[in-house]
Amino acid sequence: MLSAVEAQVLSTSFSVASLALLWSLPLAIACAFLLARQFPGKFLLDGLVHLPIILPPVLTGFLLVIVMMTFGGLISAYVVIATNGAAEWHPFSLPIQVWISTVLLLASSGTYHFGWKRLDNGDRAAAKNWFIATTALGAAFISSQLLTWLELRSRGFYLSGNPYAGFFYILTGVHAVHVIGGMIALASVLLRVWYPTSNENSILKRRSIAEVVGWYWHFMDGVWLVLFVLLGFWK
Repeated sequence: MLSAVEAQVLSTSFSVASLALLWSLPLAIACAFLLARQFPGKFLLDGLVHLPIILPPVLTGFLLVIVMMTFGGLISAYVVIATNGAAEWHPFSLPIQVWISTVLLLASSGTYHFGWKRLDNGDRAAAKNWFIATTALGAAFISSQLLTWLELRSRGFYLSGNPYAGFFYILTGVHAVHVIGGMIALASVLLRVWYPTSNENSILKRRSIAEVVGWYWHFMDGVWLVLFVLLGFWK
């Protein structure tokens, strides 16, 4: 069972994220329609043809804002409670799996960057191999996180009872869910680069999607580094 503080933190965080989604998603769609029109008065049909290329960056930008607000709320609550000096606050040393997870995620950011560079240079086959490597590293990261949680349970640290342990599970769990979402998006990139194509619109579309998925992937790497420093050194 969650403690009252942990439940309140989760409730506040998800409420903020939901409100952000309600106002940002319609605005993102409206902006996408406007940006898809290359000059005033252009036919709507022409805008709709270009919409698949314009839409991903716009929606990804708003998605990153929502993710930032979600983690911002959780991290703020962590900092406040960590500095309160509560008697129930009992930090522990990070399991070795957390360090391994950090290396895996940083490596995946590198492989994605190389994949995007190859795709941007027109080397589809090499890009596909780099994206496959990124997917494998992402899966290894999730596996390492599962091992981390099992290790903590074997030490006697659970979601309730110790606010530090509760925040550890919540912060790393929410991050893992977002990484899984990134892996699903990465799968769509892989599907688009798996086979060659000479269609110019398809080439532009897969480059656009690969670019914005890269934004999200690198952003989640950055979030993990913040969590790593917070949980490991700000106790």
